[in-house]
Amino acid sequence: MHLRDVAPSDLDRFFEIEQDADAHWRAAFGSDRLGDRAAFDDHWRRTSADPAVVRQTIVWEGSVVGYLVRFDFEGRPSVGYWIGRSYWGRGIATEALREFVRRWPERPLFAGVASDNLASIRVLEKAGFVRIRSNSSFAPARGREIEELTYRLDASARSSTAGPQRPATWAYAGSRSSPSRSPTSTGRRRSTSTPSASACSATTPASPACDGFRSPPRAVRSP
Repeated sequence: MHLRDVAPSDLDRFFEIEQDADAHWRAAFGSDRLGDRAAFDDHWRRTSADPAVVRQTIVWEGSVVGYLVRFDFEGRPSVGYWIGRSYWGRGIATEALREFVRRWPERPLFAGVASDNLASIRVLEKAGFVRIRSNSSFAPARGREIEELTYRLDASARSSTAGPQRPATWAYAGSRSSPSRSPTSTGRRRSTSTPSASACSATTPASPACDGFRSPPRAVRSP
């Protein structure tokens, strides 16, 4: 597995692997405009013009299998990702996220994920992210409010060496983990918040570039 800068030719592949209704439902906070190529292209044009967004293509055995993004949400650096379904269960999301946070050492780094997206939660925790709060957020892909968990990676964090786990499709670090799309915000509502034992004042990251994208991987929320 290796990461590289996103190339224009990667976008067709990204669009292809995002056409998965079940993966969008799992990611929860992604775009609710599945199959809309015009919206997809517009999203990527805007994120590519945003200097705060770092975009990396995930390549495994010579094939483009997904992407990772770093974006700002409410002033907080966040991370999100998407892995194509046919590549789930191979530890790719975990390896890619570990490599990503190693290359970009800014801390803290945040990610948001649906509380029932256990695969993405494992990916975040194995990369050293720690849960800091729980709150109710509107999930476009599900059309309702659900519990969202916010995770944070600090400078002192160490990633787990546990074996591969099934990666969530998208993570939103700051994972409003999370691409189907990357940073941009679409009618997202946040309601009551319930801090975890290690609660802090941090909020789940999102960015104007994040309209419709979050975690996943897409487990996590994305821009």
